[in-house]
Amino acid sequence: MKTNKEIKKDIVSEIETNIENSLSVVVWKYHNLDSNLMAEVRKDFVRNNDVNKIYKNRLAKIAFENKGMEAINEKLIGPNAFLFLNNDSIDSMKRIYNLSKNNDAIEFVAGYIEGNYYDGEALREIASLPPKNDLLSMLLSVLQAPMRNLAYLISQIDSTKSE
Repeated sequence: MKTNKEIKKDIVSEIETNIENSLSVVVWKYHNLDSNLMAEVRKDFVRNNDVNKIYKNRLAKIAFENKGMEAINEKLIGPNAFLFLNNDSIDSMKRIYNLSKNNDAIEFVAGYIEGNYYDGEALREIASLPPKNDLLSMLLSVLQAPMRNLAYLISQIDSTKSE
């Protein structure tokens, strides 16, 4: 039978493995989230191939420190959930953001996205951005507008010459 110390070492090792295997780590408060809604949220996370776990803050602090991500440690106060994002999609962050609009007890605490540290407010702003495909289509539209105007101008010049 494992001792308490061995069990805690295994948990720290699990957290470190989750950090290594993920592109981003987001810590969020889930206080007063009912069990049915939490189960629904977990299904969304699984659908996105993301991992959501609840760990003791002390063990998480050790793992973050071991991985050189100690900036997050000062924010780990109270009940937190740890979301490990395994792809470049922020759909799971958007899910938390949408929940936080209706429930003041749910909020982003801090996180690392692709190695960069962000506080809770910055994560909230990132999660509120439109999806990547929408942003790309907006950029394409902006880039096409001058060409479209030039083509219209040339067609108008041609039509006035032919008259």
